[in-house]
Amino acid sequence: MRVYFILITVLLLPVALPAFGQDTAKADANQFAARTGAIAGAATFCKLEADLVENYIDRAQALIASQTDDDVGLVVARIGFTSSFNISSSKEPAGGCPRFAKEFPALVKAINE
Repeated sequence: MRVYFILITVLLLPVALPAFGQDTAKADANQFAARTGAIAGAATFCKLEADLVENYIDRAQALIASQTDDDVGLVVARIGFTSSFNISSSKEPAGGCPRFAKEFPALVKAINE
């Protein structure tokens, strides 16, 4: 039950925050945080190369910080990243780990550009 609450919170966070007066840039940062958290979590679940996963997480966190204007926005985005990461690291990604392992290097390259 708790996992469902977290999942629903993460999925609705990017939609709900603009309704509370948050601007589009902050909503984009939250969506980016949730998406990159899910990717990092899947890489962790699949036990991909630790250095590559760590590089991805570090770069994602840096980009999240650069997309937020204040401490509150940063905290909210980091919570979204962490929630998404935790959920994704507890289950196999869609398509399975072999497929994800083939896609992950391109995701790392894209985030580093």
